[in-house]
Amino acid sequence: MRTINKIGIAMIFLGVIMFVVGTFIFTYRGDYSKFMFVAGEVSFAAWFPTVLIGGILYKIKKRKK
Repeated sequence: MRTINKIGIAMIFLGVIMFVVGTFIFTYRGDYSKFMFVAGEVSFAAWFPTVLIGGILYKIKKRKK
């Protein structure tokens, strides 16, 4: 497996973690610092593009010469 494919797999897992963290922060009713609130917003907004780019990187195949 090429390095680019491994990076793609890691990005897919990162995107899933970002989705879970963003969801938990949005549904929590307690007090968060402003940084945690903004980090949750960014995580929730960026999870899908991260998964999409990871899937593209995972699917890239080596060119034949």
